[in-house]
Amino acid sequence: MTSPTISSPIFPPIYIAIQGIPGSYSEQAARSYFSRFLNLKINFIYTQSFPDLIQALDPDFVPPLVGETGLKVKPKAREGADPIFGVIPIENSTTGFVTPAQEVLNQNLNKLKLLDQIICPIQHALLAHPDIQNMNQIKTAISHPQALAQCANFLKSRNIIPQEFFDTAGAAQALSQTYQNDTAAIASIICAEIYGLKILEENIQDLKNNQTRFLIITPLKNNINNYLEKHSEILNLTQKSILNSAEFINTRAFLNQ
Repeated sequence: MTSPTISSPIFPPIYIAIQGIPGSYSEQAARSYFSRFLNLKINFIYTQSFPDLIQALDPDFVPPLVGETGLKVKPKAREGADPIFGVIPIENSTTGFVTPAQEVLNQNLNKLKLLDQIICPIQHALLAHPDIQNMNQIKTAISHPQALAQCANFLKSRNIIPQEFFDTAGAAQALSQTYQNDTAAIASIICAEIYGLKILEENIQDLKNNQTRFLIITPLKNNINNYLEKHSEILNLTQKSILNSAEFINTRAFLNQ
């Protein structure tokens, strides 16, 4: 498995593991969900795959840290009482189940607790190097397979070839690091600001009401002792659960889409 990286720690933190890097839709979903908890300090653990995300939820797992310069520094264990959560996409209103996520959750039900869900609008943008003048130059679009599928009609109508990448934000980051005058990335408009890219067109998803359902998960042995007094709202969250987890994971929520 690839090694996850973790943002520089803030004390006292909670940790949230996601598949993706800064600017990804999973990160946006996590920020949206946990913003209800005031004065909460969050450290993100960025992973490349869903199995890596599940591995990062292990309370004994020690991910490598990434310092301010982006270089790996000496790994440091999470504080014993710092809770950790995962935010994982399970279903999209356009493309249906996110099968790799569904499979990894079903394989690890005995290790996880499903706490809650959040449904977020997903609005894709076509991003390119700032020197690109117009969309006619674009021949290839890189992005996560789900994003490419959600924009399939748009790409076909413009004769743009889809190319899979592990993450939407990762595609934007990769594009920003190498000049490609015929390639664009499909990602959120937030990624344009983070990675210094130009927005060629917004809302390119085939369905304008495109939404993704994300699950909030945690290991069964989450560490919360130090949060009993200062962060009772986190304790309340960890005591919450979605009954019949397997049925919840495998039942469509977007029946009317």
